[in-house]
Amino acid sequence: VALFTNITSAPVTITGIDIASPVTVSGGEYSIGCTAAYTTAQGSITNGRTICVRHKSSFNSNANVDTVLTIGTVSDTFRSTTRSADQTPEAFTFATRTGVALDTLIESNTVTISGVDGPVSISLSGPTRTIGTPPFQQTINDFGFARDCEGSFFAEGNGAVFENGDTFCVAVVSPGADLTSAVVTVTLGGSSPGSQTTATFTVTTADSVPDAFSFEDQVGVPVFTTIYAAPVAITGITGPSRVEISRNGEYQINCAGSFTSEPGLVDDGQTICVRHVSATGLSTETKTTLTVGGVSSVFTSTTTSDSKPLPGGSALDPLSLLLLAPLLGYRMRRRKA
Repeated sequence: VALFTNITSAPVTITGIDIASPVTVSGGEYSIGCTAAYTTAQGSITNGRTICVRHKSSFNSNANVDTVLTIGTVSDTFRSTTRSADQTPEAFTFATRTGVALDTLIESNTVTISGVDGPVSISLSGPTRTIGTPPFQQTINDFGFARDCEGSFFAEGNGAVFENGDTFCVAVVSPGADLTSAVVTVTLGGSSPGSQTTATFTVTTADSVPDAFSFEDQVGVPVFTTIYAAPVAITGITGPSRVEISRNGEYQINCAGSFTSEPGLVDDGQTICVRHVSATGLSTETKTTLTVGGVSSVFTSTTTSDSKPLPGGSALDPLSLLLLAPLLGYRMRRRKA
C-alpha cells in the first residue's frame, strides 16, 4: 500500500450473537456500517451488522501497521504493508547570506524536494533563545520553515511531512552582534538508515557600526516651525544598520519618500535627512538624536531671539499647523464658554 496513507479494510459481517456485543479497537479506528464516521471509543454491535477498520499506513517503506478489532471475546487483526519506496531526497543547498542586519528574520532560497517517490519528513536544529523570567522562562526556536515559502516560519515543527515536488524555505533570526553567524541544519528523508539528506543555512551579520557622522546645527530659526537638517551620509558599514530617532523627530532615508519616526534600516552610502519642530519660545534649543548602529548624533535648532510676532502666521508650515490645531481648538472652546 502507499506510505503514510489512510488504509481501510474490507467490510466484515458479524454473525453468531443474539445480543449486542461490545466493540473495542487498538492501533486504528472502526466504523459500524462502514460509513464515513470512524471512532476509537468502545461501542456495541448487533448480529448481522457490518464493520470496517482503518489506520494510517507506515511512514516507512516495507513496514507493517496492525489494527486489532475485538467483539465480545473474539479478535482479529487487519494488517497493511507499505510498498518499497525511495525516501532519500536528492542533495539540496541553501545560499549563504552575509552582511545581514542584526536581530532580523533572514529567509533562505526556495528548496524543491526531488528524487523521492514516497513521503519524507523534515527536521531542523539551530539557535534558540530563552525568554521570560524565572519561574516562567521558556526556550524558543530562532529558526523555522514555511511550506511554499509562505505564511509563518514557526507554524510547524520537526516531523512535518512533504512529498516529491513540494517546496519550502527556512529562516533564522540573525545574531544580535556584528560579524557573527547563525547556522540552521535541515534534514529531509525517511526514518530508516541512509535515507536522509542534510544541508545547512548560514547567515552572518554585517559590520553595522558606521563611521561617526554629525549634523550642522541651526541658529536663529523661527519659533514653532519644521526645521530640516542637512543630509548626513552613512559610511563604514558592510550591511544594513538599524536606525532610530528620538521621539521629537523624524527621518527620511536618501532624503526621499516619507518621513518616519519608526525604527528602520540604512545601507552603506545612503543618506539620512532629519526634521523636527522648533521650540515655541525664543532663544530655545530643540535637540533630536539620530542613532545608527549604536552611533549617535544630535541635531540642534535654536529659535530666534527676535520677539517680533510672525507676520500673518505665514511662517507656520503645514506640519506646524497640524501640531498647533489642538491648542487652537481649546482656545475656541474657551471663548464659547
